[in-house]
Formats: sequence, structure tokens, C-alpha cells
Amino acid sequence: MNSYTKEGAQRILLALLKQNGIRNIIASPGSTNISFVVSAQHDPFFKLYSAPDERSAAYMACGMADALGEPVVISCTGATASRNYLPALTEAYYRKLPVIAVTAITSTTRRYHLVPQIIDRSNPPADACRFHATLPFVKDKSDAAECNFLVNKAIGEARRTGGGPVILEIQTDYLNQFAESDLPLERIISRHNLYKEKEWPALICKKTAIFIGAHRRFDNAEIFAIDQFCAANNAVVFCDHTSGYNGKYAVNFSLVNILPYRVPERDIEVLIHLGEVSGDYYGRNLFPENVWRVSEDGEMRDTFGKLTEVFESDIISFFRHYTPKDAETFNKYLEECSARVEYALSLIPELPLSNIWCAQTLSPRLPKNSTIHLAILNSLRSWNFFRIDPSIRATSNVGGFGIDGPLSTAIGSALAEPGRVNTVVTGDLAFFYDLNSLGNRHLPANLRILLVNNGRGVEFRNKSHIASVFGDEADNYVAAANHYGAQSEELVRHFAEDLGFDYRKATNKEEFWDALPPFTSSKIHERPMLLEVFVDWKDDCEALDLVQHLDKDNVPQPGLVQQTKELIKKAIGPKVKEIINIIRK
Repeated sequence: MNSYTKEGAQRILLALLKQNGIRNIIASPGSTNISFVVSAQHDPFFKLYSAPDERSAAYMACGMADALGEPVVISCTGATASRNYLPALTEAYYRKLPVIAVTAITSTTRRYHLVPQIIDRSNPPADACRFHATLPFVKDKSDAAECNFLVNKAIGEARRTGGGPVILEIQTDYLNQFAESDLPLERIISRHNLYKEKEWPALICKKTAIFIGAHRRFDNAEIFAIDQFCAANNAVVFCDHTSGYNGKYAVNFSLVNILPYRVPERDIEVLIHLGEVSGDYYGRNLFPENVWRVSEDGEMRDTFGKLTEVFESDIISFFRHYTPKDAETFNKYLEECSARVEYALSLIPELPLSNIWCAQTLSPRLPKNSTIHLAILNSLRSWNFFRIDPSIRATSNVGGFGIDGPLSTAIGSALAEPGRVNTVVTGDLAFFYDLNSLGNRHLPANLRILLVNNGRGVEFRNKSHIASVFGDEADNYVAAANHYGAQSEELVRHFAEDLGFDYRKATNKEEFWDALPPFTSSKIHERPMLLEVFVDWKDDCEALDLVQHLDKDNVPQPGLVQQTKELIKKAIGPKVKEIINIIRK
């Protein structure tokens, strides 16, 4: 009868080796790898060999991997034992031999404290392994998921593009307990290469969807391939404005994904994942059973925690392969998703003047064949709730997902395409962070800036953010309130006008509407334009809260702060700010 260790990481490692058919293990004597070696010794599936000299063990693995054409595992304890692997691992690297080195350590927390046999192996030579990772102690489901992914990635890298060596470092509690009779059934992440495999896994399911993160603009051939696939497989494309896809199966589901209740359209059997970092935070609220990752780089990206297949393939080849020739083209899923989005849009009440209201108002009025640049995070999120014309190119700095450089990026884009209107939407912190870019002497006339000035990082005051529990105290440092003139109505105007901008401002909805015609014109003006919208941060937060709770049976009173302000303004005139401050106190 099998008897495996109780240590979770080792059990996951053994399970995935076994499920992948990797049976040959060359073990060298030691203490820290006892749990792994003894567990493998107890399972007749594994074929173990003993080699006291680690250098010899690793070279034996090279010979075995070369002869068998499959991965071979070597295992040793820590300290200099693992260092003795390096000559052979270097050989394996340059010969592309799939050798999986499993080294062991008591705990990585003891690396730097002069503990016997604990040396730092966190940075192996670049040409000694293709992938290196330390498996965590498995204390909960999150640890188990991370461990599963790291082992899958290591096995995948050992086999990918000809193969090569990888290193996995295991930590041990020295549990002298081998009472487990079974190994867990682990999720296998399989790799596929169009040019090497004749057969790919079958796509047999009732509900398929595509999810696209940030991606360059798809060309017509790629869009055609995606659309043909969707038509034949009753599929839709979940995407935000940064996806680069403007085909007829696009569904902007951000407004639905943010809702607190679950809808059936979010349950998916197979989700095909394209692109890179998504600009839509709420896209991760989909619930796929399996995720297929399609990318030419073949990298494993487990965004949804459900990755099962990785396809190293171009988009056209992949979708052509999975498009039946004689399939029906009626798409019920698209109808259902589109109806759900329309329903959510219909629930949006009158919003106060806010970033979301500006996005709602401006999105259908942007000039066609223009480019819009969306700053992180409030602006990007707000605009993802609403559709824009398919001819409009949208982009955002979602790679690093910081507030850096939205103005500079837009300026570069506008300079590259002088005949195309470039609009950038930004909050005040991101604007001032990148302010020096506006002093560039190459500033183009086709640049338009919408600055939503709420006087702080309003993200940290939203009810849904963890920092909201600190109330006004969050303004001091977390939300960084009242910098840059504390919503001065003159600071940006003077700066912009001195730099040659056509400056406009809006402190209410009426003024915003008045400023729209020139700002949304398809004609390129003689000067760049800057429209600054002054927003009460509480209204900004209220708008998001209203959108997050679009429930037909429980819609809160809409636009309360803004409505109150406007009513008071009509009644008593320009002293409205002073009176509102008194009321608040």
C-alpha cells in the first residue's frame, strides 16, 4: 500500500509528476528531501535510482533524458549538494534536455541568518535552468493553487520548445508522517504547439467565450477568424476598451460584472484567454470551468485560476482549427449577453457630476476614427461601463497599471498620427504627476485633455475600497488630498494657457454641455485643448456606489449630493459653496 507524506507541497509535486507520466527519479542522500524521496519510494509508479554524488546524478539524468526523450527528476538536499548539479544543468540547458531538479530547504525564511546548510539558491545561473521557483508551505487553498501552478509551469517549461532544465525548491517541516494512502487529483496545465502536434484537445461544450486583455489592434483577418469562430460555436467576446477588438461579437460586460449578484451569462464552460493585462478589473468576476490560454509566446498565464490548456499559436490558426465548417450561425449567447448589458444600462439612474457621468455623456460623442487614452484607475473603470464607436482606438497604460505617464503617452501617439484626434481622460493626481510633459515644445494641436479634478485620489474614498474605513483620515496620506492647489480654478488654467492650450472649465453639468461641441469636434483645431471638470469627491464616490448597486428592487436615491447642490444654487446663487460647507459642518 502506498504511503505518502502529509506535507502538502511534496504531495502536489508527486501527484503532478505522476499524472504527467514522469516516473524516473535519481535521488542523492540527504535530510531535507526525505519527505519527497521516501514518498516516491513507496509508490511503485516511480522508478528510483541512487547516486551519492550529485554531480554524477545530474549527468546521469542528462543521459537518461536524452535516451528516453522525456523529463527525468533529480533530487538532493540543500547546501553545496545542490551546487553540484550546476555543471550538468548547464549541459542540459544548452542541449535542451528536460531535467527537473528538486532541491530542498527547511525554510526560505532562514536563508540569511547563518543557519547550517542554508544557502541562498534563489538566483541560479541564467544558463543553468529555464525556470526556477520555491514551492510554498501549503497551509490553505491559496497556497495549494500557487503550488499547483508553479509545478505545472516547471513541467511545462521542461518540455516547451525543445525542452530544458528547471529547478524546484521544496521547503520541509520534517514531518515524519507517511500516512496518506492517496495523492490528490491535481489540475494539469497542458501545452500545445500548432507546429508540433497533429491533434489538439476537442472543444466540446455548450457555452464558450473569449476574454481579451490589452492587445494591439486586431487586423481584419484576425477579426474575421474570431467572428467565424463565435458564429460557429455560439460564443461571445468579453472585452474592454483596451482589447483592440471591435468585431460584432464584442460584449463590454464590465457594468454587469460589477453587480453584486450573479447572472447565468458569467458561468462559462471554456473561456479562451487572449491578450495581456486587462484594463477591466471586473473581468475577473467571470466564472469559467476551464481556461484556454492562446498566445504566440506560449507562456502560462493563470489569470482566472482555472487554466488547463496553453496554446503556443497565432490567433488565426487557433480559431480556424476550432471553427466547424458546417455549423449553425445563430448566436443565442450573444443575444443573452447583449440583453443583460442593455438591462444594466437601463437601470443607471441620473448620476451626479462625476467621472462616470462624464464618461456616460461623452462616450457616444467622441469623434469617429479618433484615439482615446484612459488614465488609471477611475477614468479607465468609468469609461469601461459604456460603449464607444468601433472606429475609435482606445488605450491605457495597463502594463504596469500605475498612474504614470498618461499625458506623455497620449502626446507620443498624437505626434505619431497628426491627422487623428487624440483625447486623454485623466484624474487630477495622474495629471499633475505627468504635468511636465505639457511643456514639451512638440505639443501637437490634435491633443485634447479631459481633466476630472476631484482634489484627491478618490479611489481610496470609495465605499468598496479598504481605505474607506478610515474616513476623512484617509485624505491625509492615502488619498493624498488637497495637493496641487486643492482644486484651484486658476492653477491649471494659467499653466495651460501659457503653454498655448485652448482652456475650458466646467463646474456643473450645464457648463460641461456648453464645452462639448469644440471638444468633440472631428476637426483638428489650431491649438490643443484642455477641459477641466471640477467634481465634488463625494459625488464621484456616490456615482460609483450607484453603479455598483444597480438592482431593480433596491435602487438608492440618485444623485443626492449633486441634486441638493443644484437646487440650493438655483435658490441662493453664487454663495452656494459657502452655504454647503456650513451645512456639512
